[in-house]
Amino acid sequence: MLARLPRRLHALSVPHILFDLRNVRQLEQPWTPVFAALIEFARGADVPCRIFGLQGQPAHAASLYRHNRELAEMLKGAPLSDDPDRDLRAAG
Repeated sequence: MLARLPRRLHALSVPHILFDLRNVRQLEQPWTPVFAALIEFARGADVPCRIFGLQGQPAHAASLYRHNRELAEMLKGAPLSDDPDRDLRAAG
């Protein structure tokens, strides 16, 4: 289902995707499928995708993949502003 969603975004005129992970306190191993799913989603989306709110253990897990260009791009500039709730309201 997640793989089909990016194709539907274009029809909905969604300006960007913000993965809000502020409430994620821990990622269980293996971490690779989590980041691979986010990257695969971003590849299929025609809009910018950003990851926001990584902290603690999830941030450390993401840092293991810091050399992955696609994940680094999703982490760069995130959030689109300092207030992800405002980003979501502006997009809506």
